[in-house]
Amino acid sequence: MKKNKEINTSNLSFKERILQSKHDDTESKSNEELNTKKDFTKLYINLYKENYYYLEKIRRREIRKASKVFLIIVAITILIFILYNKSGLKDSLSILGYFWIIVIGLIAILTSFKVITNPNSRNSKGEVKFISEFKNRIIRPIIQNVLPNSNIYFESGISSKYYDISSQNAYNEYVSGNLIKTKLEINSKEKFSTDVSICDVKTILVDEDEDGHERRKVTFNGMFSMVSLPKNFNGNMNLMKNQGIFFNNNNKLEMDMTEFENVFDIETDNKISTMQWLTSDIMTGFLRLYRKSGILFEFGIRQDILCIKFYTNNLLDNNIFKSKMSLEDMKQYNKNLEIIKEIIEYLVSTYSFVDF
Repeated sequence: MKKNKEINTSNLSFKERILQSKHDDTESKSNEELNTKKDFTKLYINLYKENYYYLEKIRRREIRKASKVFLIIVAITILIFILYNKSGLKDSLSILGYFWIIVIGLIAILTSFKVITNPNSRNSKGEVKFISEFKNRIIRPIIQNVLPNSNIYFESGISSKYYDISSQNAYNEYVSGNLIKTKLEINSKEKFSTDVSICDVKTILVDEDEDGHERRKVTFNGMFSMVSLPKNFNGNMNLMKNQGIFFNNNNKLEMDMTEFENVFDIETDNKISTMQWLTSDIMTGFLRLYRKSGILFEFGIRQDILCIKFYTNNLLDNNIFKSKMSLEDMKQYNKNLEIIKEIIEYLVSTYSFVDF
């Protein structure tokens, strides 16, 4: 049957061959995606069977511990309130009242500290045992499934100075962790490998309202990557989400593709090199990756460093009150890693083809 199909295809016109080729590519991609989903589901089932009950036991212990701390604080608050009224401190400065409030306050602090820092619930780095165990038993295998040669440092991140290369958003606080270091094989004119770092990043802008109350606004919460490029870019370049009519400066590059400009803006001080790279085919590739994944990305280039922001949200929060073994969450995390890998490979591969 397969041989007959090949003979029939050879008799098609050039246009029909192109259409048939596109159909085969689409079918191949669909089968590949289906196999990927099956492979991940199999991995998830194995991880679930091996770790769920163990992790749930630790998580519930952590919840009980947190509840104890809460009850201690509530009880001490009530005692202090009673003593405040009984000691006469309410009407006069009672030394005895101050003494008891200080004593009870110290007891509350020491008891809470003892409960929280119980060596059975923390690892050597002071992390909650459940979070540490979850990352090592569940997240590590998922990462290594997508990036087999990676080294993972959950307690580390990437410096904000590299994040600033890719970012236009303001912030006062920068939190980074769950660092992945790996090498990706790039198919270009010649095969080569490049160093890649990926981590979670959260930035917060802190300011005050008219009444002096502090306001905290999350300005970014997603994944960030720093990549080594095979050659220098002579200048600075940033690709960012469309800024609308508010983005207007001398370094903005007008691209002859309305569809692209509806999603992205480009800022560069080397317009010639930027246009050498970002041809219509390459920009179409950016749009394809964005639509395929639903993940918006921004990046900046300085010399031979590429820094990319991915608007994925952070699925690895430290909330022990939420079950971490959700199939949908883990599937999304796996998908995020796969699309990040694909976007990096596409950016570096197409960049390496250009003779600046």
